[in-house]
Amino acid sequence: MDLMRIVSLLACIVFSNVQLVKSPVKVQLLAVGTKMETNYYGKFVNMTCTFRPNLSLANQTVDCDIEILRDIQDVKLTVTYYAVALNKLVQTVLLKRSIDMCFFIQNPRSDRLVNSVYNYVKVHSNLPTKCPLRTANYYIRGIRPSAVPIPSFLPESEFILEEVYRSESRHETLLEFRFYGKLVRYIEMQ
Repeated sequence: MDLMRIVSLLACIVFSNVQLVKSPVKVQLLAVGTKMETNYYGKFVNMTCTFRPNLSLANQTVDCDIEILRDIQDVKLTVTYYAVALNKLVQTVLLKRSIDMCFFIQNPRSDRLVNSVYNYVKVHSNLPTKCPLRTANYYIRGIRPSAVPIPSFLPESEFILEEVYRSESRHETLLEFRFYGKLVRYIEMQ
């Protein structure tokens, strides 16, 4: 046998017995909230939210009650994610998305990033699944910031997540929501 065949054979024998070992460590980014703000403009929507920041980091929760006072035909959502640095003096926009909510509700795969969060919220709510948004009472219960899927490209830093809902036909802001927090690296031994 020539030398090349012997090396190949030995490599096959050695590597056929190697078993891949699952890592005993799980590392992920978790969102930890510090405060939340909601502003609504009572002609169309009333909203009250409760944020429980005093629970353990993994168990903080957000609950919201939403009352739609009039049917809403068209809603545009603008989601902005700010990284905050230097003692909250510098806010840098890392992500900004504007979405036609009626189109998105019918085609949630049209925006993969927003869809990952939407799928999580949908499981914990009775939010409308089609447009127009009908007059009714809706809720969001037991949202845990630490369980919301976090895109891997976001840095470990303080942040502000801002959502602004607007009626485009009326040129009016319906609702503003801001969630302040910090992304922290969580290491779990398995």
